[in-house]
Amino acid sequence: MTTPPRKRAALVILFAAQMLLTAVPASGAPASGARQPVYTDEWWSEYHATDDVYDLVKAVAAANPDIVSLSSIGSTYENRQLLVAKVSDNVAADEADEPDVLVIAGTHAREWTTYHAAAYLLNYLTGHYRRTQEGRVQVSPPGVSDNDSFASWLVDNREIYILTMVNPDGIEYSQTTDASWRKNREPNPGAIGRACIGTDINRNFDWHWGELQGDSHVACADDYAGPMRADGYAGILGWRPGEPLPGAFSTAEARALRDFQTAHDFQSALSLHSYSELVLYPWGYTSSPSPDDADFVAMADVMANQTGYTPEQGYTLYKTAGVWDDWTYGVTGAYAFTIEMGRQFQPPAEEILNQSLLVLQPEMYLAEVADDLHLRAPVVEVHTEPSAEVDVNAATRISAKVDAFNGLDGGKVALVYSTDGGATWSERPMAAGADGTTYTGDLPGLRAGASALYFVRATDNEGITRSGPKSAPYQAFEVHSKNGLLDQIGTLGLIALLGGAGLAGALLYLRFGRGRIAAAMPKLARLPGLPGLPGKGKRAASRTRAPSAAPEGGDFGSALASRPGLKRFLDESR
Repeated sequence: MTTPPRKRAALVILFAAQMLLTAVPASGAPASGARQPVYTDEWWSEYHATDDVYDLVKAVAAANPDIVSLSSIGSTYENRQLLVAKVSDNVAADEADEPDVLVIAGTHAREWTTYHAAAYLLNYLTGHYRRTQEGRVQVSPPGVSDNDSFASWLVDNREIYILTMVNPDGIEYSQTTDASWRKNREPNPGAIGRACIGTDINRNFDWHWGELQGDSHVACADDYAGPMRADGYAGILGWRPGEPLPGAFSTAEARALRDFQTAHDFQSALSLHSYSELVLYPWGYTSSPSPDDADFVAMADVMANQTGYTPEQGYTLYKTAGVWDDWTYGVTGAYAFTIEMGRQFQPPAEEILNQSLLVLQPEMYLAEVADDLHLRAPVVEVHTEPSAEVDVNAATRISAKVDAFNGLDGGKVALVYSTDGGATWSERPMAAGADGTTYTGDLPGLRAGASALYFVRATDNEGITRSGPKSAPYQAFEVHSKNGLLDQIGTLGLIALLGGAGLAGALLYLRFGRGRIAAAMPKLARLPGLPGLPGKGKRAASRTRAPSAAPEGGDFGSALASRPGLKRFLDESR
């Protein structure tokens, strides 16, 4: 089948345009292989039972094997796995310079929004990570709110562990049988214990366990903390060998968390609960402040501002012993918080996504400050526009202000830059000014049309590192030198332009000038014939019917008669 002449012309033009576009990528275009969340927000439009949550965790890990690994830290009484997802850039390694962060949810079975929010965090961190699996970094300009860049920085600089369901047995029972169920589903020891199933996991940790008069040791109570120790108290009556031992850590879930957390060096930790719209911190067993109360208050205030919730010490809500955050802080040293989400255990399904988004900010904040629990990290402010044009081959002076509360005499400030779009980075030391807070450094000169990305990085005397912009290298400043045509379009682009110009010249020559040139230069008529090429047939036809002689003494009709191939093309185009 013969392609019509005009369609052939359109195809040639499209091919030339494609070559040009390939040679000159659009600025800011998504990189090949850019990640997307495995699950869309629609998943958070309804409540899900345990199997759905397990499926999500496994699917996210399978789609992101370079940044997610899964491990079971134990199993429940009904043999469900306590599945922890680790999220980090070098996920198979235990990087000593990256602090560990823990997020847990679903401790109380009826608090359905909590494990949906933890699942959202996992899906978000992985789906918005802006380093492709091919290793390319996607960079955006500073000065805008960009959670994608911040999430990417966290994945690169933290080891984040997420346990979406501490109590999957209880969650399944709450979803299918009794929506108000709170405890786990493990039978209790003793004759009385066997009559009432389940223990409150969040009263089962060994930190001042059993010391408060308000602690429940009645197996049928919702907040049953576990049987009293075998020291004369009645809770052990009828105990049988093989049953859980009396005391704290009588539940499989609490023991699994104990073993997992003591095997790691978590710096910050968060447990999601509902409800009350609160940000809680230790202690819960006493009204006395903790040794790090000032830090807890400052951090809780930040998270309260992010959510609109109320910050307070756990004891203020009600006195509790054996709770997870007291034990986590008291035994492991991690700064542990509890967020009480929303105003209902099971709000309408349309609130699931909004509540998950609301706690996303404090989840990410606690990960950010995991290396800076006293909130003294350097603050870096770069004095420049997000993008600027500079002279060709001239060094560019960059200035930044660095407030280092821990001092910088044992640290360093560096100008970090990339001239290949963020694929590789180099750095230069910056010099301190007389005021001790201003630092300057020079970017190398750029050829015509070239550009560079850059940021400023400061490491203080305590080894805490921060950058300006905060999420560098996923956010960076940019400079570009004054334009040069070849540098703008690249070699392939230039070839495409020249090829397109040549094609246009050939078409114009065959359409308008062949006869005139042939008349003026008769030898040209003896050149080998060219295949028929598209032209504007109607104009050609009107010119062949014109009785007047061609300009410059040439006869267009005679010239056309000597070119039968061209004559056939013009006849077909009429």
